[in-house]
Amino acid sequence: MVPAWFRRWCRKVLPSKQQRQGRSPIAPSLEVLERRVVPGFLSGPPLTVGLHPRSVALADVNQDGHPDLVAGNFGLNSRIKADLQHPAQLVTADFNKNGQTECIPVYYKTDGKAYPYWMKGEMEKEIPLLKKKFLKFKTYAGKEFKEIYSPEELKDATILTVNETRSSVFLNDGHGRFTKQALPLEAQLSPMYTAVVQDLNGDGLNDIFMGGNFYSLKPQTGRFDASYGTVFLGDAVHRFHYMAPKQTGIFVRGEVRDAVLINPGRANPVLVVARNNDNLEIFQKTR
Repeated sequence: MVPAWFRRWCRKVLPSKQQRQGRSPIAPSLEVLERRVVPGFLSGPPLTVGLHPRSVALADVNQDGHPDLVAGNFGLNSRIKADLQHPAQLVTADFNKNGQTECIPVYYKTDGKAYPYWMKGEMEKEIPLLKKKFLKFKTYAGKEFKEIYSPEELKDATILTVNETRSSVFLNDGHGRFTKQALPLEAQLSPMYTAVVQDLNGDGLNDIFMGGNFYSLKPQTGRFDASYGTVFLGDAVHRFHYMAPKQTGIFVRGEVRDAVLINPGRANPVLVVARNNDNLEIFQKTR
């Protein structure tokens, strides 16, 4: 059996208060990245809006001298999936007519129709007026969103739209244009919160480590916990290929919120992974 590249070095590092609250100080925040002056960065790729842009790594992924983006996203392992023809939406308005704003998530099912995400009981807790419109569960069941609220009722609503939930790489051509390249399926199994772009296997090509998961969800949704730290090896044509933990030696449980590679380019770099409400995980390269 070929030995793994990394070995777990230490697990008994207590998290700081920031890390326990999910605000790890290890890597630059998205706000810091946005303030950097990068040619073409602000123009971005058109018509791509992710569901949870918490992870944006700025790096020269294809090593052509231009800064690229690795964007962690919500993934495909949930009821909410989105594309240009079937966007996920958050509709906000004063549905109760009391000066307060309520929110309704809307998503497309496999039949190509848009439905409210919440069930009848959940909707009525926020919008009691719906009880009069749908007295029984069977009258609410299967209703499309447009059958619950008409365009006239939504004329003053604010609608936020998502048309992409896949974690992806955006390659910069150096002229302010980015080409989107969705990462393999293994990157789409859970929401991704952090990405590290470095040469992890010593072949001179950049690779990607990603981590994520999210637990604080309603019981009927279930928690998103399918990521155990994901490594993708880059090839000569800038495509990325999944490597299993038994090959890399990197296996991380929990809600990963940040990661950084210390001493990259040296003989034994160290990958430090911060988890929400848990210890740091530290892995050292062995070969």
